[in-house]
Amino acid sequence: MIPVGLVKPVDKVLISDKPKKIRMAMPLLNSSFTPGKCREYIDCIPDEDDRKIALGEYYYFSGQAELCTKTVEEYLDSEDESLRYSAALLCSFANLSRGHIHLARFAMDRLKTDMIKGLRSEATAELHAIGIFTATTAAVLLHSSVPDIPPLEKYLKYLPAGLKLFACYVLAHKAYLEKNYEGCLAMAEMSIDLCPNRYPIPEIYCRSVMVMALANLKRMDEAKAQMAELWDLAQPDGLIEVLGEHHGLCMA
Repeated sequence: MIPVGLVKPVDKVLISDKPKKIRMAMPLLNSSFTPGKCREYIDCIPDEDDRKIALGEYYYFSGQAELCTKTVEEYLDSEDESLRYSAALLCSFANLSRGHIHLARFAMDRLKTDMIKGLRSEATAELHAIGIFTATTAAVLLHSSVPDIPPLEKYLKYLPAGLKLFACYVLAHKAYLEKNYEGCLAMAEMSIDLCPNRYPIPEIYCRSVMVMALANLKRMDEAKAQMAELWDLAQPDGLIEVLGEHHGLCMA
C-alpha cells in the first residue's frame, strides 16, 4: 500500500545524534568589528535572520527605535529560541523609548515566558545561558522583576565573548544600582581588560557604567577620560543610544 517512489523518512535515531547548531542571540552585540564599519559588517553576515536581527540592533543602538521594532518584531513568534529572545529584548527597550509602554510590557512578558519555558526544557546549558542573559538584562536595566531567574554569574562561562562582556556590564550596572560603586567599577574595568578582542558595543556600555561609578566616587578626571574612550568607540557609527540611556546617571 506504500506508493512507489516515496522517500523513506530519515531515521529518528540519526536525527537525535546530530548536534543542534545553537544560534546566538543579539549577533551584533556579540560582534568584534572596526569602529566606523558597523553597517558594512552587518551587510556581510551570511545568515538572513541573523543579519536582520543585527540590523535591528544597529537601529536601536543608534537611537532609531521605530526602525528597530519594525525590523525585528516579526521574530517575536519565531520557532528559533534565540531569534525570539533577541526580538523580545529589543522590542522591550525600543518600545519603551517610543513611549509604547503596553508593547514594551508585551515583549517583556514574552521574554519571561520563553525563559521559564526554556529552563524547564532539556535544552543545552548554552541555550539556557542565552535565556538567562536576555531575561536578566531586561530585569536589571528596566528595573523589572522576573521571578526565578538563576544567577547570571553561574552561566557566564557558557556565553560567547561579546555577550559575556555585555553580561558583565549588566552585573556591574546591578552593583551600581545597589550603590556598590567600587564593585561596579572593578567589574566593568576587569571585564574589558580580560576580553580577548574589542567588542565595540559591549565595551561602550561597560565604559558608560564606569563613568557612572567614577562620577559617584568624585573621580571626575578619570570619568572624563572614560567618556572620551566611550565617544571614540560610539561616534564613528553613530551609536548614541547609550548616551541617552545613561546621561542622567553619568552626570550624578
